[in-house]
Amino acid sequence: MGGASILGGNGHYIGTVAGALVLTVLSGLLPALNLSSGALLVVYGAIILVTVAISSEAMTNLLSLLPQRRNKKP
Repeated sequence: MGGASILGGNGHYIGTVAGALVLTVLSGLLPALNLSSGALLVVYGAIILVTVAISSEAMTNLLSLLPQRRNKKP
């Protein structure tokens, strides 16, 4: 969530900061729901999965807009 891809590519510190901020806010707000610790872990995991899926889909859409490289034969 945020930052650079572990598979390589480009990243920016803004994404890292945004991801850390989201997780910090969640860790402060979710315990106020008085859920069990197991339920909190499930909610944290679900939120992380959704945000990763959204960012992955957004990155795929962004990459599809870039011009394709063509290999030139010498």
